[in-house]
Amino acid sequence: MDLLTQGFSILMVIAARIAPIVLIILVFTFLLQRASKRRIEFIKERFYEPTKKPVDSDWGIRILYPSRPIEKCIILYT
Repeated sequence: MDLLTQGFSILMVIAARIAPIVLIILVFTFLLQRASKRRIEFIKERFYEPTKKPVDSDWGIRILYPSRPIEKCIILYT
């Protein structure tokens, strides 16, 4: 049955149709903001520096201007 034929006003019908969409948008926005707080943004700089310790390498890296303190760091290289 249609809500309009049951005596509901047009504004109530529109609100009932739009409310779930607005709720989904708000939840999605909240999740995006929460995920961006977890992410650490920084500038990665690679520079030539031949070394023997801790591994034999010709390159070094620097992590500059992190958006928050880095508690754990794993560097993967090939």
